[in-house]
Amino acid sequence: MRLLLLCPQKWPDTGQDRWESYRSGYASIGSLAGAFKETGALDLLMKMLCHKEKQIRRSAGKMLRALASHDAVAANEGDAYPLGALPVGTLICNLESHPGKGAQYIRAAGTCGVLLRKVNGTAIVQLPSKRHMQVLETCVATVGRVSNVNHNKRVIGKAGRNRWLGKRPHTGLWRK
Repeated sequence: MRLLLLCPQKWPDTGQDRWESYRSGYASIGSLAGAFKETGALDLLMKMLCHKEKQIRRSAGKMLRALASHDAVAANEGDAYPLGALPVGTLICNLESHPGKGAQYIRAAGTCGVLLRKVNGTAIVQLPSKRHMQVLETCVATVGRVSNVNHNKRVIGKAGRNRWLGKRPHTGLWRK
């Protein structure tokens, strides 16, 4: 159990040993631990459990409990969860294409995707372009819609306002 040795320090707020709560979290996953070790998701989750910020530890604990119970979590808007822990039909944004790579899809202002179904360890997500994308269930996504929904409704009004935004004019044959 090399994962238990990552956090030998005391918790700053309670003084309890980190590895005690770490062990209980690891034991709660049980049979899923092997599958999550292969993808590296378990290592990331265990590092989150040892993070010094309380909010990150709390969200890692929520994810652990969701994985241990095999049930869908209560999806709170703005929280990030693995797709396998979310119920089907959830609106999501900031989607990873590969576990641990970071958000690459559904990031534009006012956009959201839909978790359509889960099949054999993968999840199928409908992107804002209506294209369906299949990713692993261990990929993380944020619940909800990206803010600034009215971004595309803004009227520029005149050429000078585009210049204020740093856009150069396009005229003639000399575009560069």
